[in-house]
Amino acid sequence: MYEEALNQILNAHSVAYKMINRQIVPFGEDPVYAATIEPTVRLLIDRRFKPAQAAFLNALREIQSRKPDDAITDAGPALQETLVELGCDGNTLHRLMADARRRGLLAGHDEKLTGRHRRLHGMGLRGQEREGRRPPALGRDDR
Repeated sequence: MYEEALNQILNAHSVAYKMINRQIVPFGEDPVYAATIEPTVRLLIDRRFKPAQAAFLNALREIQSRKPDDAITDAGPALQETLVELGCDGNTLHRLMADARRRGLLAGHDEKLTGRHRRLHGMGLRGQEREGRRPPALGRDDR
């Protein structure tokens, strides 16, 4: 009730914030933003996801501050913390995502995220080899 009333007041005054589960969150007018940010914050409100939610909210603040590079830096740990809490194994985001795919937590509709990440991860290793640097040793999960 309080949340709904506060959101009506914020909306009436064109304030670009919204209260979601007792958290004040930047809120854009873009429908894609509304369709992705609010549901994510609602999912991460569970106590188990507190570190992931904190990283996600930091990423949102960086977006509002027009710092997309910092937002991406904060978004990675949000995904990593979420995958760890869901029981995935791995000490890097790449390994966590691979385990999430094996467990069926990431599927075909996630391919844009996981496919790009795999390609970027592979490009980074090949780029190090081209520059004459020795890439980190691959574990069997990375092959």
